[in-house]
Amino acid sequence: MRVRTRISTVRLGGTEYRVVRPLRPLNRAVLYTEPHGIPTEPHNLAMFVGRTEAVVLTALWGLAVCSPRSIVYIPMRHATPPADIPPGPVPLDLVLMHHSLQLPVSRWKEIRARLDAGTAHRATVPPYALHSRDDGAATHTYRDPLRVDIAAHTVYLTGSATAFRDPGTSLLELTREAGGYLKSIDGRHHYCVELGDHDTHPWFKRRRRFPTQVHVQYCPRWIAG
Repeated sequence: MRVRTRISTVRLGGTEYRVVRPLRPLNRAVLYTEPHGIPTEPHNLAMFVGRTEAVVLTALWGLAVCSPRSIVYIPMRHATPPADIPPGPVPLDLVLMHHSLQLPVSRWKEIRARLDAGTAHRATVPPYALHSRDDGAATHTYRDPLRVDIAAHTVYLTGSATAFRDPGTSLLELTREAGGYLKSIDGRHHYCVELGDHDTHPWFKRRRRFPTQVHVQYCPRWIAG
């Protein structure tokens, strides 16, 4: 899988950060905290993606698996949601990064402000990045879940390569199966995947105040609201 990206290097406090983002904005991808939920539980995250954006998102997720020294930044705050989707309270960007970077989320806003136009690059995602390597990988992920933080209108997912890899397989399934499934039914259903259902696949570290699940819905007919 290949994806066209833009790479920038930002120096902050004596440290250089390599930021990878899509070459062009994802105009048909939005991310919100869901406006419903119960007071004692964190709200989940709701993401809606168009056909092309689903492929780009999956490839960028794959880059997060195999690029431990890079911050993968997916801007979505300024996209217009589909007309038939009620907007959430606040649109959010998405940042994927390895915990080995040891980057406090409080520093991201300054890094984002210093991003330049970057250098265009065509990246290749290796097959292993979006497939579990062995049957024990999922079990290992449960001991090493993704950490979720929200600040500066951004969702941050932080973890190891293994922690990113298993949810990535679900995104790959979305890109491969959603189109054919929706064509075979009457149009009154939708295709989605859940990343981090803590009841069965605890990919996300359970932390009070923060979501533990991302509901990703495929929207092939994106009519801007």
